[in-house]
Amino acid sequence: MQLKCEWRDVRFTKNGSVTDDGGPMD
Repeated sequence: MQLKCEWRDVRFTKNGSVTDDGGPMD
């Protein structure tokens, strides 16, 4: 998984997945 944004912009979904601006990240 690569963080393409700052932590303040990272969203954690209910299932624990990390999304970048609403897009899923592997």
